[in-house]
Amino acid sequence: VPVPGLSFQNPDGVCGALGAGGVALTAEEKVLLDSSLVWLVEADRQLVGEAAPAQLSVRCCGETDGRFVVCLPGVGTDRSSATYAKLWAPLTQAGFSVLALDMPGYGRAPGKPLPSRTGYDGALLLGVLKAFGAAEVFVVADGGGAGPFLRAAADMPELFGGHHVLINPVVAEVPPEFVHFMQKYGGDVKALFSDGLGSHDSPFSMATCAQFMYFCETNPERAEFVMLLPPRGPNSIRTAMVKPMRPEKWLYTTTVADEGKKECKGGSYQMINFSPECASELCEYFTSPRKEPVREDGGPQAPTQSALMQGKENDSFRVLVRVRPFLDREKGSKGCAAVTDVQGFPRDPPPQRIV
Repeated sequence: VPVPGLSFQNPDGVCGALGAGGVALTAEEKVLLDSSLVWLVEADRQLVGEAAPAQLSVRCCGETDGRFVVCLPGVGTDRSSATYAKLWAPLTQAGFSVLALDMPGYGRAPGKPLPSRTGYDGALLLGVLKAFGAAEVFVVADGGGAGPFLRAAADMPELFGGHHVLINPVVAEVPPEFVHFMQKYGGDVKALFSDGLGSHDSPFSMATCAQFMYFCETNPERAEFVMLLPPRGPNSIRTAMVKPMRPEKWLYTTTVADEGKKECKGGSYQMINFSPECASELCEYFTSPRKEPVREDGGPQAPTQSALMQGKENDSFRVLVRVRPFLDREKGSKGCAAVTDVQGFPRDPPPQRIV
């Protein structure tokens, strides 16, 4: 779909090659890569707020009716949209299309990173989603890739689905509008934390996620905190501050050689390995129903129709009525219903019931 300010080119045609030296691909992954397309997207200078246009790279896998999972890698020379290649097949098998993005200056995208990237990356993401005709979008992002998602969801909340996965999210702040999106539209996030996830990540690198950790702590009903590997102490000994919440090797990274620098600028990149249990859990999470939204006053959202109006029958519904004798000041009053003692009840005095 044409989008003002964006132009799409497909210089490689159908792109089955993945710059992944030594990575074993399954038959399903090979078929998926053989049918995937890589687009070079040019954003004009007004859209990116720069003196010159900027370019980003988009790989598209699978075909659906507009339900997309968008993969947003973190920043750095060892991060690439190919970081998520091992998740693409499970997602397409679950009924999603996949969009894997490289923002300007990262991964496959040429040029340098935008100096004012954080002010425009949300708009860039929304433009790409509109161009691909996205109707409902779910996100998996790591590191600085979480920022574009938060800003895009804050600007256009109705476009995003109810569930999103963030791995070691690094953000300067969580926009208040994003919190409003999760409450009004029934959204939530699963936040995965792993210290030293990448081989180049220093110990206690998870400290850069403090802002989102605080968000999880203050919004437990909308953000699930999942510790994979706790911070490392001296001599790389894992501390016992927080116990791992998933098995070892549930999710981990390996360094992939990319001598041709096709997928990244640094000659190698981090590929996230999703165990079958991990991929299954994430796919079930994406396909599960939304959480209930909340009203502006913080209370639960009232239903628009009663169960009877919806033709439903609740056979577990019960009403408890407590009945007491008249008080002295009430004697002489007429009761609203006839009351009698329950007969044969193994208690003295027996309860009463409305006749």
